Amino acid sequence: MVFFLLSKMLERMAFYGIRGVLVMYMVHGMEIFSMQDAAKLYGFFIGSVYLSNIIGGVLGDFLTGNKYTALAGSALQILAAISFCFPSEISLYLGLILLSLGSGLNNPNFLAQYGKRFADSPARLDGGMTIWYSVINFGAIIGSFIISVIGNYNYLYGFVLAAFIMSLSVLFLIFTKETKVFPSLAISHSAKGRSIVYIIVAILLGGVFWALYDQCSSGLFELQMTVEKASEQNGLVGNFWQIWGAVCILVSGIVLSLVWSFIYVNSFTKIGIGFLLGALAFCLFALDSDTNTGLNIFVFAGITFLLSVSDLFVAPILSSVIIRHTNPRYLTLIISLSFLPAGFVPPLLGSIIRQADISSFVIEVVGTVLMCFIGTTVIVLSRFWAPKQEVQENELLAEEYKK
Repeated sequence: MVFFLLSKMLERMAFYGIRGVLVMYMVHGMEIFSMQDAAKLYGFFIGSVYLSNIIGGVLGDFLTGNKYTALAGSALQILAAISFCFPSEISLYLGLILLSLGSGLNNPNFLAQYGKRFADSPARLDGGMTIWYSVINFGAIIGSFIISVIGNYNYLYGFVLAAFIMSLSVLFLIFTKETKVFPSLAISHSAKGRSIVYIIVAILLGGVFWALYDQCSSGLFELQMTVEKASEQNGLVGNFWQIWGAVCILVSGIVLSLVWSFIYVNSFTKIGIGFLLGALAFCLFALDSDTNTGLNIFVFAGITFLLSVSDLFVAPILSSVIIRHTNPRYLTLIISLSFLPAGFVPPLLGSIIRQADISSFVIEVVGTVLMCFIGTTVIVLSRFWAPKQEVQENELLAEEYKK
């Protein structure tokens, strides 16, 4: 399990590290793209990553299996990093194709293989997914920071480092065993119709959450720039705030994974709490004052922490719901499809907001109200609107926690 988590953390570290320098590389390293053209190409690349997940889902479920498809994806990403080392337009497009396809082959198969490891102990699934999510996000944030710093100094060094990190990921993955047997769990598949409803609801909630989360994160980035400048003026280390999110994710993820391993809480109740924490983050934004530097630092630290914990209450638990209620024969494909709303709904909402020229204050107020409404509704429904059979299943899960 440790090798498995290390492998995925390193893969995300290299992938997001490359992503972090791509636009600057196209504009300043190659000197053939304007900032606007580079941003458009980067946006197209991000969209292709989410679509390529479907290819990975099909291959992992029906042809090559999870482990070997994930290994192939990592190998393609190594080739992509090497391709970027040659500053030509052909190498750039080749690298983007390899990186997109490699991530699509790797990501859903990694998650499916990891989820299958909890087939015999569904009570540990929420905790397992939480530690998984915190570790890979920690890797993504640290990778973006380290490789971006090195890459902005010398792009060749950044891409070579990314290729090396991805190679380490492959080595750790080789020493893991593929979970080929996924025992049939009556608690998960006793009602196919209800399972389908849960999967659809989880996917839709994920799209809504990420759309709202993205709006909050966009404002957070602007606040971060202000806080970093203020910190440097006061003799503090401004770069610390770039990794503050990683610290929040890792520490909160470890704590929550331990809590979920010993205390039973309905999965949708956790998701509802996550939405309420997101509402609190939006509310802090609305209360922000640009005239008080100390308040800016406090608000930034608080919002980052709340968003990190909110994310941990929602994203890994949604994945847990999908894994628990999906037929294992199609698990990787369903996981790949579940990524689509998170990839396309946030930029669509952002485009609508920009065209409508909606003020940030209105976004913050609406975001607070929506997060509160959705969170409260999910908690109430999970508590008072559950079929008798589901109540019995939850009691069985609670008993397993006690054991």
